[in-house]
Amino acid sequence: MMLPATHLDDANRTIAQQHARIEQLTQEASAIQQQHTLTVAQLSADLLKLNSQIAWLKQQLFGRKSEKYALPIETGLFADLPGAPQSTETAESPAQTQFVTYERDMAPSAGRGKRLPIPDDLPRVERVHDLPESEKAGMKRIGQDISEKIEYEPGKVYVIRDVQIKYARIDECLDGSAPNVVLAPKPDEGLPKCIAGPSLLAHIAVSKFADSLPLHRLEGILRRSGVELSRSSMCRWMQGLGDLCAPLLRLMKARVLASHVIQADETPVQQQMRGEGSDGPGRGGGDTSGGGAGGGTKTCYFWSYVGDDEHPYILYDYQLTRGSAAPNRWFADVRGQPTYHSYLQCDAYAGYNDLFDPRHSGGWRMTHVGCWAHARRKFHDARLQSPGGCHHALAQSQALYQIEREADDQKLDAAARQTLRENDSRPVIDALLTWCQQQQRQTLPKSGLGEALTYTLNQAASLRRYLGDGRLAIDNNACERSLRGIAIGRKNWLFTGSPAGGQAAAAMFSLISSAKRHHLEPLAYLTDLFTRLPATPVSQLPQFIPDAWQPCHA
Repeated sequence: MMLPATHLDDANRTIAQQHARIEQLTQEASAIQQQHTLTVAQLSADLLKLNSQIAWLKQQLFGRKSEKYALPIETGLFADLPGAPQSTETAESPAQTQFVTYERDMAPSAGRGKRLPIPDDLPRVERVHDLPESEKAGMKRIGQDISEKIEYEPGKVYVIRDVQIKYARIDECLDGSAPNVVLAPKPDEGLPKCIAGPSLLAHIAVSKFADSLPLHRLEGILRRSGVELSRSSMCRWMQGLGDLCAPLLRLMKARVLASHVIQADETPVQQQMRGEGSDGPGRGGGDTSGGGAGGGTKTCYFWSYVGDDEHPYILYDYQLTRGSAAPNRWFADVRGQPTYHSYLQCDAYAGYNDLFDPRHSGGWRMTHVGCWAHARRKFHDARLQSPGGCHHALAQSQALYQIEREADDQKLDAAARQTLRENDSRPVIDALLTWCQQQQRQTLPKSGLGEALTYTLNQAASLRRYLGDGRLAIDNNACERSLRGIAIGRKNWLFTGSPAGGQAAAAMFSLISSAKRHHLEPLAYLTDLFTRLPATPVSQLPQFIPDAWQPCHA
């Protein structure tokens, strides 16, 4: 019995619909499976990254902070990696024994448990201890034993009273050609109408900005010496000193801008807000600019600019933002014209990009020199997550730094250092970058190792740049070290009080850090500076820059 044609058509239509439905469901299942695979891969990458962050945080909290690297003890642990040291021994090599004889020095190790001599230039107060006269009978003096100990006398606070003798003419000058009363002049020093003299102002500045002592603690120290000075007054004095030293700092900046290479970096600091919006809750105890807490704090930045060896000064700039406007403004004059066109060594922060862009309207056209310490740190932070690859990169970085140490030990000039780098450092960098390209193709981009590889390859041109000039450094560590004092200080004084307070702090940090770079005693330098600078014309300011001051007054 044959089915009617209409029934066959309906059956075929139903079968076609079912096939279409099956095909649709198959495509949907495939899409879901693909999405599931992508989701699993994404979650795995996120989990790997989070585990890496947790390991890094645990290392920061409980582990060593040093980034010093030593090759793994296990000989064959990374033997399969390119550039890894290869062992020359085989399993069939017979064990050999070598007998070594040596002499042991029984004297104590140099520098260990050995007391340093007391400096001869310290003043001595001699106390003679003798026997009573009743016990000297029948004895004669045959010598003496001398021992010394160091004593400390707390800071001495005293008052300088300036007495200006006043004279009056016996015969009055009625025509006004000469004054009838003449007052003997006194030298201009310190700040006008300020009860603190230059030495006290220098002591406050050094205590706050060199020794990281908050002003409220210094307030208590001075109180124990019988002097009541409020921290708000000390804050105003620091701002006044910043204005006093502004011409000298402009001279130092002009010399830094004449450098062949300038290193730059920045570090955050909290600024107190007064009834305005903030990034976080207020914290009491800060005193850079004085005043009470209120309104919370916001994040501002100290920018550091380090001149080269021919212009050895360190200058700081205080800005309310980390944006590109901060370095753009520092490298421009009052008319907005660029003031520097040479090498700038810094990390890969995008805030510096305008300075390197030839198409930017600012017209700086600087040349970026990369920092191998930053590239190395990326691998160091990822070593717990990906030990094999990271240890290989760290070993190659160590080789580069070893070459620099050899150049320092041999005291090579710029030309000889450049030749050494071309012969020894360039092959290491070429091999490392080639290895990075190979590893990048098989490494998750969001993993710690992946981010380290991406950073290194993106900065390859700037990281190579130091090879072509012996005057360039391998890293930006000198600038990072210049920010260490601020990083320690902000743990004590917590925040700046205002933009004016931050600018005053930048001025004091600049003077103190530049003095330390020339191995000057900051207190002596600032005391002399605050004493003589108010009466010094601008044409004579060069005598106060640290490298000129040292031979004359140190």
